[in-house]
Amino acid sequence: GSRLSPYLTWGNISLRYVIVATREKQEELRAAQKKKSGSNPVKNNPWLRSLASFQSRMHWRSHFIQKLEAQPSLECQDQCLAFSNLRRQPGDFNQQYYDAWCEGRTGFPFVDACMRCLIRCGWVNFRMRAMLVSFATYNLWLDWKKIAGHLARVFLDYEPGIHYPQLQMQAGTTGINAMRVYNVTKQGKDQDPNGIFIRNFCPELKDVPMEYIHEPCNMPLNVQRKVGVRIGGSGGNRYCITDAMASSCSDLGINEKSECDVTFYPSPIVDEKKTAKAAKDKLSAVRKQESTKQEAAQVYLKHGSRRSPGMK
Repeated sequence: GSRLSPYLTWGNISLRYVIVATREKQEELRAAQKKKSGSNPVKNNPWLRSLASFQSRMHWRSHFIQKLEAQPSLECQDQCLAFSNLRRQPGDFNQQYYDAWCEGRTGFPFVDACMRCLIRCGWVNFRMRAMLVSFATYNLWLDWKKIAGHLARVFLDYEPGIHYPQLQMQAGTTGINAMRVYNVTKQGKDQDPNGIFIRNFCPELKDVPMEYIHEPCNMPLNVQRKVGVRIGGSGGNRYCITDAMASSCSDLGINEKSECDVTFYPSPIVDEKKTAKAAKDKLSAVRKQESTKQEAAQVYLKHGSRRSPGMK
């Protein structure tokens, strides 16, 4: 990402300036390419492709802001009201899940690293943001309205017009977008294959071998003993060994109170595959209803992105 979002949000730089500067750079690159090759610019020029994608993101930014301006109620109700009962039944909200997600101690290293990075730095890229919301709303079955405040507080670039439409898009309540259910373990392996990001923001896992960095819950006790981390308990905390903890710590081969520091990292708080399937089944059941389809059609007429005549 360009990392310009905080500066756009706080008005340090204008959207007009960014778009004009982007177009000028595109023209400069096209002229240089034409001069170099003596023909038209190569269409698959990576810089030109990147700038075109970036410019498209600027248009999308305005598109989402316009959604909230056109329908301010998106801040407090589902865009497609057919989904209003999901995640809001008695017993759906789990405070422990919410707290673990907010603090980055879910037992899923990439999720926890992303949240801790966000808390510390105020910024993570779009993929990480989408994954955090997907994990909260699908795997933990948390209402998007419940998690909106926490994210708004930690996002340095919090922009209501982007925040609420995107939350609903990732939670699957717009009626016009596909379900976005991330496999968070796979995301970690794909985006942080060597565990560098995880080790940085989850320091309790810094000495965990590569083969277990994305799923430390699979780490045998003898390996836990070797690297000095216990899987299970409150993540990221260090405890002084007491008599009450002796039986737990003995599994790690730590039996002396003189060996005072033991680092704990939580076990996964949910079964990733089972919770994802259960959530998808619930949303699919609502999506298949004829009344939902009719309402989604109206949502599309009001908010759906459509290319203007003549655009290619």
